[in-house]
Amino acid sequence: MAAARLLVSKQRLPQIFLSVLLLAALPVAVFAYSRVGLLGSLAAVTVFGGLWVAVVSPKARARTQWLFAAARKSPYTTAAFIGLLLLVLTNVAVSAFWFEGNATHSRLLDARRGFWTPAWIGIQAVPLLGSGPGLYPALYMRYQSMPPVRPYLHAHSLPVNVTAESGFLGGATLLFLAAEIGVTVWKALPAARDERARYVGICAALAGLAAHLLFD
Repeated sequence: MAAARLLVSKQRLPQIFLSVLLLAALPVAVFAYSRVGLLGSLAAVTVFGGLWVAVVSPKARARTQWLFAAARKSPYTTAAFIGLLLLVLTNVAVSAFWFEGNATHSRLLDARRGFWTPAWIGIQAVPLLGSGPGLYPALYMRYQSMPPVRPYLHAHSLPVNVTAESGFLGGATLLFLAAEIGVTVWKALPAARDERARYVGICAALAGLAAHLLFD
């Protein structure tokens, strides 16, 4: 949302403040090194860029169309760009799902399996209505003794946690809620450019949050 406000602001002081805010967030993201945070950031940036081109900036849309036209005329440049994009995505995927050489992180799915397994056991036991709101810790204690393992209050995944505690009915309700939020925000896109920019920032923030909540 800071990026959206920065791109439409015409006042110097807000531009300086928002620029400093965005630049200050970069080292925090680097040193925190959250793989799930990185996935959420990529989702947010992708949605932001796509919607900014599609509904906010005619200039960005014209430049994008020019780039596509130029790409059709230069297949080698297109192949190089696609190769670079695949390299970046592969690096992210390897770091998140397969890389084992990190001193503080195991592979993402391995790190989450210990939380998702007791949730799945709970879903199998009471598939329609779940074990009850707030009762994931009881499911976890059946799978891991606490102590010596420290207590965990959630399954490190919002869809998994909701389905374990509220069953498939709760999982379906969560999907409906997510779809309703998306449709509502999309319909709220007004005609004014600054307002469209604000809602694009909201959509991007929600997309990043949704991607993050898949694993945390």
